[in-house]
This record gives sequence, C-alpha cells and structure tokens, in this order.
Amino acid sequence: MKERAAQRKQRSFADSKKYNNTRQGQKEEALGMPKKPTAAAASSAAARSTAGATGEQSAAEASLSSDDIAANIAKLKAGGGPRRSKKGADKGADKGAATAEEEEETGASRRGKERRVWDGDASSSPTDKKGSLDFSKKDGAAPGQIAKPAKFVAESKLDLDAEFGDTDDGKAGAAAPASTSFLGSLSSFVGMKALDRGELQPVLDKLQGQLTAKNVANDIGVQICESVCANMLGKQLGLTTTIQATVRTAMKETLTRILTPTRRVDVLADIAAAKAEKRPYVVVFVGVNGVGKSTSLSKVAYYIKSNGFTPMLCACDTFRAGAVEQLRVHAQSLEVPLYEKGYGRDAAGIATDGISYAKQMGHDVVLVDTAGRMQDNEPLMRALSKLVHVNNPDLVLFVGEALAGNDAVDQVTGFNTALADYSVSRTPRLIDGLVLTKFDTINDKVGAAISLVFSTSKPIVFVGVGQTYADIRNLNVDHVVSSLLK
Repeated sequence: MKERAAQRKQRSFADSKKYNNTRQGQKEEALGMPKKPTAAAASSAAARSTAGATGEQSAAEASLSSDDIAANIAKLKAGGGPRRSKKGADKGADKGAATAEEEEETGASRRGKERRVWDGDASSSPTDKKGSLDFSKKDGAAPGQIAKPAKFVAESKLDLDAEFGDTDDGKAGAAAPASTSFLGSLSSFVGMKALDRGELQPVLDKLQGQLTAKNVANDIGVQICESVCANMLGKQLGLTTTIQATVRTAMKETLTRILTPTRRVDVLADIAAAKAEKRPYVVVFVGVNGVGKSTSLSKVAYYIKSNGFTPMLCACDTFRAGAVEQLRVHAQSLEVPLYEKGYGRDAAGIATDGISYAKQMGHDVVLVDTAGRMQDNEPLMRALSKLVHVNNPDLVLFVGEALAGNDAVDQVTGFNTALADYSVSRTPRLIDGLVLTKFDTINDKVGAAISLVFSTSKPIVFVGVGQTYADIRNLNVDHVVSSLLK
C-alpha cells in the first residue's frame, strides 16, 4: 500500500516536461546540472545516504562530455527555446548569452531618436545634441513684454511705378487667332461694308460678360459697351480686318481713356508747392470700416518721408477703441510725430488743432485719420462733412477695397452724396481721389478700378500691393486694361 501511495503521489514541476522548456531547465540540461530537489524529491531521497547521492551526481556530470555541453550551448544560441526576457534576477547571465542581433537592437534603442535636420540648416549635423528649433534664448523681447517697433529705414526714393507680383499681362489687344480653314477666315471678314449693330452686338455681349466676370459693375459694363458700339457704328473696315479685333481695340482705347485722369494727382509736387507757401499740405483719409485707412495712411507717410519731406499723423478717429494706439504704433515705427487728444472729442476740432501745431513745428504734411463709417450713417457722415468743411484739406482720399466690386461703387457714391448733402457750403468739397487696398490679392479681377473711376470721374492715386510700408504703387493702367481683356 505504501508503495502504491508513493507511485500515486503528484509529481513536482521540476520533474515535468514543461520545466524542461523553461530557461532554467534548458540551462541545466545544456550544462548537465542536476535538477533542484523539490519537497517531494527531498522526502523520497531521505532514505538514501549522502555519499550515495553524491556519487550518483558525480556520475551524471561525468556522463556529459565537453562536446555535448558545447553542442547544447550552440543549440541555445541558434534560437531554440523561448525568447529570453530582458528583465529578471539573472540578467547578468542572459547578457553573456545574448545573440549579436539582440546586442545590435539594444545599442540602437539606447542611442534614441536622432534629431531631425531641416532643409537649409547647413550648420548643424544629425549628431548635434542641441535642437535647431530652440528659439527660447534668441534675441528679442522677453515673454510677456511688447516688442519695440522696428526702426524706420527709408529707401532713397520709393518708386511707385515699380512692378509687383506677376506682371505677365499677355497680349491683350492682339487680334483673335485666325481660323484653321480658308473659308473660316473669310467668314470673319467684313470687307468695306459699314458696321451695324447686328454685327457688333454678339462681340460686345461677349466682352460685357468678360468685364462682369472681372468685377466690373454690371450697369457700368453695359454703359461701356454701349459707348464702344456707338463709336463704331458706320465705321468702314478693311478687307483683312475682323470685327473681333476691331472691337477689342476700341474697347482697349475706351478703358484706357477711363482710367487715365484728366489731371493726375502729383502728391510730391503739391507738397512742394504748399511748402513754398509756408503751410502744411493736408490729406484726409475717409472710407468704410475695415478697408485699411490707417495702414494706407502709414504707407503714404513712408512714401512722403522717403522723398525728403516731414509728415505728421493726426488721430481723428475718436470713435473706434484702439484706433489712437494703432496709429501710435505706426508713428513710432516710422519715427514721425503723432498729434492726438484721445477719444470722445470732436474730430473736426482735433484736425484744426493738429494742422495749427504742424504749421508751428514746421511739418510739411498732415495726414488725418478718420473713423470708418457706412455711407448711410447720417450722424457720422455729418461729422465727416463738418471736418472736411472746417479744415478745407488739400486732398480727400477715399480708401476702398479692390475686392469689394459693386459694393465699392455704392460706398463712394454714398460718400460723395453725403458730403454734398450735409455741407453748409454752396460748393461742397467732395472726394478728390481714390486709394485701392489689397490690389495684390485679386489676380486679374481688377474691375473695381474701372467701376470706381467711371462712377466718380476721380483718379486712383495709390494702390496697396502688400503689408509693408513700401508696398504702395501708382495704378498701372496698361496692366489693368490687359487683365480685363485677356
């Protein structure tokens, strides 16, 4: 019974096959080491003598030759058995048995992620420890402080006729391409026959649609096409001249005539004339909200100062919060004086005092900034009319967006009407010229220039073509006309 009970006794884990698949079991098997005695093995081996057990162990170790041990170690290195863990109490023993591939992976992981080297960073290398994107210690204002405006650096003379952006205008006035067939080209010939409306209308309708697509107001486009048609009725054409080419040429001449002012506003010449009279030249900027009056005023101040005159800014926008502070930043950047009396005061009185101060101090130009207002806001339009009437400026510039399209026409017409209706003079001062902002953002949709000039008969004095002080130009008439017709 005792022998049967001993046979039925549960085996220990060290005696099972699973133990042979473990790391410790494979190590003992490869090195020929005896298995550790468990509690069950200890009770069964109590009857054996110490000397006999030692002899059996010595015999077991002697049964494995050095060749067998080397073969078992090679088997372990070849990947037999489970993957070794990187953690454990016997980490030192595993390090000696790690494979070359594992050591390479470990070395790569310890090196960490290499720093990215951006394009143009020729001074750095991938092994640099300091990141090239660390700007925390660069020169400049400390966190929480407002950076000082950049010092004024004026060009000797700012060229308002300089090109900007993409100036590839194409050949706007070129004749239409000839037909591929001889009969097709003959069908477009008119001969010496006088033109009538039926022949001109299809071509004019197509041009009118093109003008409307380029942001020309629809009613103004109709009037322009009607004017071209009236000038061409009864005109005799040569044998080799097509209607399309003739109409495009006439349209180009008409658009050029509209955009070319009868009297060009030469600001520098007018400033010199006012200086000879020992008085400041006064310019008032008006317009609706958010079109860029203060920015345009600062660009004009930069242009005037770069040509040797001394401008002064006058803050007459006493309505919008932050308007005076905004103009002060421009004045500090341009290093020009600013005349201001804060908010809630009469803008006409501030302009009067500013002009008197500029005359006393010998400043050549006074640039008056006004509050933005809609053309149908009667109280603000009355205040603007009072400012213009009391101070009688040399130049009143309406600032509008080149993106506005038909809205710009309504705005400038409303301003002119309000200045006339609310003036106490029989000969009220109206708008003298136009400033178009954001002219660099409209690509070939330059129709707002035609609409504004056609509706007011006033020239475009400046166009804004960027965000810096030097981004101001004269209107390039050829560029506008070719953009409309291409």
